[in-house]
Amino acid sequence: MAHTVPSPHDLVLVTGATGFIVRHLLRRLTADGWRIRVLARATSNIAYAQACGAEIVLGNLDDDQFLATAFSGVSVLVHLA
Repeated sequence: MAHTVPSPHDLVLVTGATGFIVRHLLRRLTADGWRIRVLARATSNIAYAQACGAEIVLGNLDDDQFLATAFSGVSVLVHLA
């Protein structure tokens, strides 16, 4: 089986989307053409992620059903939570 390297235009899932580091990461991913999905709690300030055009998925990391949905179609995970 050939290994394929993810590339821009693939979907990247980012946790910890309201942190300082993530703001810089989202800016870079957006500039490089990645499609972005962000995991966030319902109480999180997601304005910056929305401004970057990220798809927002609200839920908790301890919910298996939520995680299964969040990971659907994802090529890369960046876990910063």
